[in-house]
Amino acid sequence: MTRTHLAFAAGCTSMLLAPVFLLPRPGDGGLVGETMRSQRITQGIQGHSPSPSRIAGLTAVCAVSMASFVAVQALRKRSIADRKALRMSVACQAASEAQEAALSRRGASLLALTPMMPAAANAEESIRGVPASIQRVVVDVGNNEGMEKELKFWTKACQMQVLSDGTGADGLRSVTVGYGPESADNSFAVEIKVDPSALTRKRPSLLNYSAMQPTVNALNFTQISQPDQIFDMYARVEDSGGTSLVGDARYLDCESPRGVQVRMVPREGPATVELVSLNIEVPAFDATKKFYERVGSLEETAYNEAEEAPIQKYSVLLKSRVGGPKLLLCPVPDQRIKQRDRDEFVGIVMLAPSAQQAAETAEKAIALALEEDKKKEEDEREKLLLAGKNPEDIRRGTVSRPAVEMAGSDARMNDGVGNMLTFVDKGTFKSSLRSA
Repeated sequence: MTRTHLAFAAGCTSMLLAPVFLLPRPGDGGLVGETMRSQRITQGIQGHSPSPSRIAGLTAVCAVSMASFVAVQALRKRSIADRKALRMSVACQAASEAQEAALSRRGASLLALTPMMPAAANAEESIRGVPASIQRVVVDVGNNEGMEKELKFWTKACQMQVLSDGTGADGLRSVTVGYGPESADNSFAVEIKVDPSALTRKRPSLLNYSAMQPTVNALNFTQISQPDQIFDMYARVEDSGGTSLVGDARYLDCESPRGVQVRMVPREGPATVELVSLNIEVPAFDATKKFYERVGSLEETAYNEAEEAPIQKYSVLLKSRVGGPKLLLCPVPDQRIKQRDRDEFVGIVMLAPSAQQAAETAEKAIALALEEDKKKEEDEREKLLLAGKNPEDIRRGTVSRPAVEMAGSDARMNDGVGNMLTFVDKGTFKSSLRSA
């Protein structure tokens, strides 16, 4: 029995005995009466002996009171425990509902995507790009007068040779220039085509009005190395109708009369074309990079920024497994590239063992890219929903939309942002050059 129980029992006993000893007697009154009453009370407390029946009754009453007290305490403790259990149950139910809600929003989507991951990996493995190399960069001029000005720059400033000069399948003049015959391995040429529409079509915008920033060419530059000093390169550019733009002891950026940019670097050894650089919009940069890797089997390689000419931050340098010039992709803010249908850049010619196989690989790469783009959009919408934002606020910008079609025996492709690629059978291309 606890101290609380003992105290309660003593209280009950005193309350029951109080009427026996302290009840007032008839006739008591005044100070004398109070004094006599006090004496009687004292005598009663000291000498009164209740009868056994009275004690038994009091004991029974105390026992009942004690039992009632214990029962009340038990009920009170049980009520407190029930309230705690109820609060715990409500909290657990709320936590469970919150967890289920989170699972329905995020976990369920991840679980739904889990079975697709092996399929995506298998799709990636099924794409076996053909080993392709860059063979030509194609630009246009408006007429023969423009052709002669352009040829003077390429042959005088860049010290290239005229490799061919004739009429193409469209009946227009086409001239190729380079540092050696295209029939040789790892050769490269610049093809200049006459296109009368270049004289009448609208010029590309030179300023992005919304950002008040200048626009840049889709064809960033073609880099050539020469065993000369920068000052000698500069003198040749100025004497051949070109325009020197910027440079230092490591490089010289210049521009042909048509507006084709060239980067010259001094290097020992024979003159050669080292790389071709394209500007790619930032929102479509990763997808475009993957397209070249998957279709042309190009591999990323390091660029020595400490010793080489400066390039745009986060640029990616790709190389072919079969040689030829490298491909440098440079990220550019969205809407900062000149309209590709108005500029001088026509496209790139790439050699592959089979153009048909390249087209089939491109179709697989395009299908996989669509799946990746859809998943990316779903992830972005999920992030916005979790952040309490409207998923319609997604800013997509330029979206990569590659395409491919067969044109005779050649495969014509759009790399996703409007740069045109023509894949040609390597064997057929080389044999046609030797027979010409």
